[in-house]
Amino acid sequence: MFNEKLKSLRKEHNLTQEELGKILCVSRSAVAKWEQGKGIPNKQSVIDLCNFFNITKEELFDENDKDIVIENLTIDNKKNKRNVILLIILCSLLIVTILLIVLLQDTDTIYHDEFYQENTLEKYHLKNLKTISNIESICINEQIFSSKINDKETFDEYVEYVFNYLQQSPNISRVSFLTYAPTKEDLSNTNYYLVESSDLLDYKEDRYNKSFDFYYIINFPSNHKTKDRVEVVHIYIHYDDTYRNIYNSKNELVFEGNFIMKLETVDGLYLIEDYYEYEKVRITNENFKDYFDVILCNELRFQVVPKKYSFLANLNLEISVTIVNSYDEEITCEEKNNLHIEYLQYAYLYMTAYEFNIENFKNCSIKEVVISMIDIS
Repeated sequence: MFNEKLKSLRKEHNLTQEELGKILCVSRSAVAKWEQGKGIPNKQSVIDLCNFFNITKEELFDENDKDIVIENLTIDNKKNKRNVILLIILCSLLIVTILLIVLLQDTDTIYHDEFYQENTLEKYHLKNLKTISNIESICINEQIFSSKINDKETFDEYVEYVFNYLQQSPNISRVSFLTYAPTKEDLSNTNYYLVESSDLLDYKEDRYNKSFDFYYIINFPSNHKTKDRVEVVHIYIHYDDTYRNIYNSKNELVFEGNFIMKLETVDGLYLIEDYYEYEKVRITNENFKDYFDVILCNELRFQVVPKKYSFLANLNLEISVTIVNSYDEEITCEEKNNLHIEYLQYAYLYMTAYEFNIENFKNCSIKEVVISMIDIS
């Protein structure tokens, strides 16, 4: 089944749901629904999945999945049929316009060995932003820019340059990263909140410092009301150790690069201070016990339980568990990066217990659990 295949592929590539979502430009919850069999990806996401995992659609879906896709499409078509007919009758001119827009969207605008065009940079208030490289590069639809760069050091320098540019630009305000709702009562809240920060490390999206997300507001509105949604510009910057295939909207290979940059506007985000008071805490070995308890549940199961709501940074754990067998012999097993959240950048800490089961040990019981932080800076 598709959901099982997707989960297997993700784990084979050592990716979290969050990291795969970033690669596909979808939310972590969307990936979770696919893996739980509660939804299927759209056409573009299917194309992106096949390209990323280097497999065909036939390998990704089996015959049962195809029936599900067809069934879902049939149900959707029945539901939308009356609305489509009504739109045709009442808004025929509008439909023609929409069709023209769709046709135009199918035609990619591609620039070779060029950065974003001047009008695009002005639109996002990035007029004087320099490119990382104009040699062996491509720009697609004034949204995706890809290039071939020499090394990770070049990437790191450019990320720092972009960050400083955003911080110093007079027309750009509230350079921020995103987080979820922070409290236990808000676990069903799917809103994203902007958190302003002057620390570059807050913006990294993976443990290897190869992906960064920046969000900012152009000319913050003076009439902003508390809890109003805001529109922001999103810049995504990513580096790969090897060249990655870049495809156009027709799934045609147009470039191979190891640097990717995306520009887009995003609506419907909120300012975190409009909703919550928060405390940003960097978890260390010294203060770990102030924020977490380790509770033994039974012979081979334990939980890491948060004590309070906090705003965490870089929670990455190494867990060593000592167990004893029926002969009172001690055995030590180690688990790294094993929290369900696996890698937590800056995200609010829910009052949720993270549970661990020690497998492949019979007639044994846990004697001691030792947790220490892994330095990933």
